[in-house]
Amino acid sequence: MTNITAKMAHSKESVELMCITQYNTFEFRKKVILYVIAAALIVFGIMGKVATSISLVCIMIGCFMLTGSNAVAKSRADAVIKQLGGQLPVFNYSFGPTKFSFNPDTEPVSYTSFSRLAEDSDYLYMFLQNRAAFMVQKNTVSGGSVNDLKELIARKTNLTWKQPVTFLNFSLKNLSNRDDSFQGPRL
Repeated sequence: MTNITAKMAHSKESVELMCITQYNTFEFRKKVILYVIAAALIVFGIMGKVATSISLVCIMIGCFMLTGSNAVAKSRADAVIKQLGGQLPVFNYSFGPTKFSFNPDTEPVSYTSFSRLAEDSDYLYMFLQNRAAFMVQKNTVSGGSVNDLKELIARKTNLTWKQPVTFLNFSLKNLSNRDDSFQGPRL
């Protein structure tokens, strides 16, 4: 079997996207709670029979909470970039029959190390427990199709590929399947 290869040249935007996806994958419950509290503050500010100044403060805080829902993930992305000294990594993946490597001079990683698999329209995300992730740019896959790569990884991990959780594809089942022990991203 020929190895499937792919690349990922990280940018500030890709690190931010990875952190948001990782945050939503492992901590979506916190985001839902934040939205519920924000909505409650806004409703209280509009409907509550309190002084106008208190109503305005509640509405402002609620709106601030709604607009800052990705702030935690974005601050984690900034921390990763700072930790790397602004030198963002470029990964050259090689996916073999039992393991994959992310650079020629690194030790291969077993597929069984993955705890979750996610994909969006441009990227595949492979999470190593809740503390690290690999991100593959779909348009760089060669030696096979993106579907071939997904099938290989799914077969070797016994995991299924899922869309990252957003409010557009959210269900109550998502809340019960989250792992809130997320420790932040690591490239």
